[in-house]
Amino acid sequence: MPTANLTDLYDYVLPDLPSVPQALALHHIRLAAAEFFERSKIWYYDHPLIDVVTGTAEYAFVPPAGSEVCAIRQAWYNNQKIYARSPITLNESYEDWRSEVGVPYWYLRMSRLSVRLVPNPSADLVGGLKLWVNLKPTKDATTIEEEHFHEWGEAIAAGAKYRLAIIPKKPYTNPDMAAVWFQQFKDGYNLALQRANNGMVEDESITITLA
Repeated sequence: MPTANLTDLYDYVLPDLPSVPQALALHHIRLAAAEFFERSKIWYYDHPLIDVVTGTAEYAFVPPAGSEVCAIRQAWYNNQKIYARSPITLNESYEDWRSEVGVPYWYLRMSRLSVRLVPNPSADLVGGLKLWVNLKPTKDATTIEEEHFHEWGEAIAAGAKYRLAIIPKKPYTNPDMAAVWFQQFKDGYNLALQRANNGMVEDESITITLA
């Protein structure tokens, strides 16, 4: 997938805040990009299949370089859908879900870097865990997908400008414009979230006549 450099967003940021150092601008562009994709859930990714090992419950994510998993949208074990559960809910269902062994029906995130299956798998299974996830750029990312850059670059830049303009006692401090840029940023990620939720398609109206 073609990518675009995050530094290309300087053209949307620095003309409005010319006294901001480039390094600081890039820092806040990265933060704004991470927040944008985490809030919007617009960056989907079919995670590579994960081999399941008997007795091993926790599995590390392997996202593309410069990205991290911010949400699991759906998961399957052995081609059967499994469902998200919180530790509190699992405590109500199992005497000790951490030591339970069997066919996994649930998953949870114990950290931002991994997913845990419950119960602990009772069999080896090559490619047994399938994940459909959302990604966001890491805080040291240098690029994002070109498609996202062209579609959402201005919104991400607005988020970066908002972050910079609320820094107090700087030549570029500007609370009034910060409010404007924040609204542009918010409108952008809300629109992206709406598109993510409907798969960027509209359901067609159909009529089915039963025989």
